Amino acid sequence: TDFLPPLALAVDDEDASARRASPSTAGAQGPPPAPTTDALLVLNYHLPSFTPQLWHRALRRFCADGGANRLYDELPSLCPGRDPEEVRMSYVPDAIIGDLDSIRPEVLSFYRDAGAVMLDMSHDQDTTDLHKAITTMVAADAAAEAANAAATDAPVTATANDTNTNTSNDNGGVKDAPATDTN
Repeated sequence: TDFLPPLALAVDDEDASARRASPSTAGAQGPPPAPTTDALLVLNYHLPSFTPQLWHRALRRFCADGGANRLYDELPSLCPGRDPEEVRMSYVPDAIIGDLDSIRPEVLSFYRDAGAVMLDMSHDQDTTDLHKAITTMVAADAAAEAANAAATDAPVTATANDTNTNTSNDNGGVKDAPATDTN
């Protein structure tokens, strides 16, 4: 009961909106960049030094299972001069996705208590946590796009599986645009 189905990520609650607000930037050079529509996926690999900049740039932030351990353990060292607990509370992912066999219990508890959604996909042992995370993120994007289209009565122009663009007629990549005659 502590876990939500993948499409629950498409729902934007007030807690997630508050976490998306820029965290304290004590010691940072200038204000963080405005969020984009980018999503960030933290894997179980050493964090690069520019992780805080990527975090501020992303609208949605996820960890693939053991990536939550990396975020918890390594991010405070990337924010010198700040209290490690303050850093951890400022960088809470929207969701942690995977079979949850790599995340340490204290890290899982910390992020759950801080409002991160836990997506336990341990029923699927045929795919990696990376695959589970990307599949979930794409499904959430498609659901959010459909919900936004329904809310505005606008047609959905693309789906997660619609990546076909007609570029063979030198039409600048415009989908279904007629070919132009250059003679």
